[in-house]
Amino acid sequence: MIESLISTLLGVEISRGSISRIRQQVSEAIAEPVEQAQQYVKTQTIVNSDETSFTQGNGDGRNAKRTKGWLWLLATKWVKSLRLSSEFRIQNSEFNWERKEACTLREGA
Repeated sequence: MIESLISTLLGVEISRGSISRIRQQVSEAIAEPVEQAQQYVKTQTIVNSDETSFTQGNGDGRNAKRTKGWLWLLATKWVKSLRLSSEFRIQNSEFNWERKEACTLREGA
């Protein structure tokens, strides 16, 4: 899907392996600012949030059970933080970025 999108929009042929490598390089390059954004959001008094599920395909064979994907958004006036996951993790008004850490959503958000 990404290969055909890049080909159509940019006229560039690219392999799945190259896409995977580029995605990993970009993830590593932005890891620190993403962490800073997540930490900033956790310290704010007013945090707006949204949670959305979406159907995931199995084109690459990695989702044989066809589990849903989840997208969470935490937004402050200045910083927005997104998280994608194949696991649903909301408990008692806590937003769990990962199993070990949580961010409490404050009233008035």
